[in-house]
Amino acid sequence: MEVLVNHDTRWKCLHCGKCCREIGLGLENSKLNFDKKSGACSKLENDNLCDDYPNRPVICMMYPFHPSREDFVLGRIDFSAGKLLIDSACPGFGQGSNVFENAPLMKELEKVASILKRKTGLIKQGRIVDTFF
Repeated sequence: MEVLVNHDTRWKCLHCGKCCREIGLGLENSKLNFDKKSGACSKLENDNLCDDYPNRPVICMMYPFHPSREDFVLGRIDFSAGKLLIDSACPGFGQGSNVFENAPLMKELEKVASILKRKTGLIKQGRIVDTFF
């Protein structure tokens, strides 16, 4: 379930690998190699870490966060409080520090927002899935 991130929202990556096991579900035409039944990424190692972390796609960089779908399809990328969404099914939701007070996380989300903004042409062409890779 997606919920809006506000100034009380906390999150911490628990390195559980759930995101890498489910992120490919419904992405049949992506540039990554996913197991067709489980949705697991082929780059997921036994220790629940990515074997190509520095080169991971945008979808992996931002999970469990994402922009609102309504804003995204209009090419608006806003990761501010009340606009940024989080997947509350992520085991790290409610854990760790406050999202907006976590400087490394905010730096990563700013990087993701910048990449997505550069790819708004793909969104306008209806190639929304391509924006995440």
